[in-house]
Amino acid sequence: MKNRISRFSGTTFLLAVLLSLPALSGNALASGTSTADLMVLAERGSSLAQRTLGERFATGTKGATKDMGQAIYWWKMAADNGDPMAQFNLGMAYLHGAGTPQDRVRAHMWLSLAAATGKMTVSGQHSKKIAESEREAMEADMVPGQIEESLALAQAWLAQHK
Repeated sequence: MKNRISRFSGTTFLLAVLLSLPALSGNALASGTSTADLMVLAERGSSLAQRTLGERFATGTKGATKDMGQAIYWWKMAADNGDPMAQFNLGMAYLHGAGTPQDRVRAHMWLSLAAATGKMTVSGQHSKKIAESEREAMEADMVPGQIEESLALAQAWLAQHK
C-alpha cells in the first residue's frame, strides 16, 4: 500500500506556516516589531512573540536567518505556552522532518492538541481543519501502539499544562 503521508510535501509544511501568518497581520507586535525586540518579548514568555519568531526563522524573513532549528525551538516554547498555531506548526515540522527528525507520534500529538484547542483565530480555523486532516491521514499509516502513545503524550502534556 502506498504511504498516504507521501502525498504531503515540504510545500504543505510551508503552506501551513504561511496560513498562520494572516492571524498575525493585524497585530502590531507581529508586523511591526523587529526580530530583536521579539526576542526580548519571547524570552519574557510571550507566546505570540515566540510563535512569530518561529515563523520568521522558518521562512527567513524580517531580519531572521532561515534556521529550522531555531524555528522548532521557538514553536516549542509557544506550544508549551498553549499557542495552538505553534502546536500546529510544530506538528507539521515533526510530520515532515523539518528542522527535527521525522516523528509521527510527536506529529500526531501536536496536531491533536492543536485541533482540540478550539482557541484558534478566524484564519486559524483553516489550520484547525488542516490539523485534523493531517492527523487523520497519519492515522491510516500508524499502528495502534503509535496512536495510543501519541494520545498518552497529549494527555500527559494537558495534565502538565493545566
